[in-house]
Amino acid sequence: MFGALADFLIVAVLTVYFLVDLPRIRATLYRLVPHSRRPRAILIGDQVFAKVGAHVLGNVVISVIAGVATFIWLVIFDVPYPLLLGIFVALLDLVPFGSSVAGFIVAAVALTVSPRPALPRWRSMSRSDWPRTTYWCPRSSAAR
Repeated sequence: MFGALADFLIVAVLTVYFLVDLPRIRATLYRLVPHSRRPRAILIGDQVFAKVGAHVLGNVVISVIAGVATFIWLVIFDVPYPLLLGIFVALLDLVPFGSSVAGFIVAAVALTVSPRPALPRWRSMSRSDWPRTTYWCPRSSAAR
């Protein structure tokens, strides 16, 4: 557990560092390209960064949608721990084939819950609790 927490902390710190220093890192990489080809390399590099950034943003949006949809589905079917499982699906959806693994795990958790009987509420009421309308009673109140 401690090792996983330390790994997460290291990844978080390095991610913040790279995001803050990204312009300087890109400028350093562009200096490695010969001067005659540098404008073209900068143009291509900026396009690559923009496309990769759009891809990552799209992947994050899809993961959030999957997590929210899973949360709603689990709440509707009264599965335990819907928030945790929704976050779990959202995080695993960022990994290739992670959504399949998360789907199997969520399905396994959902199968541990016994379904409630789908009887209408009026079936569980006694006869005296029924509403006295023509819809519920065979005789209308006007015929009495």
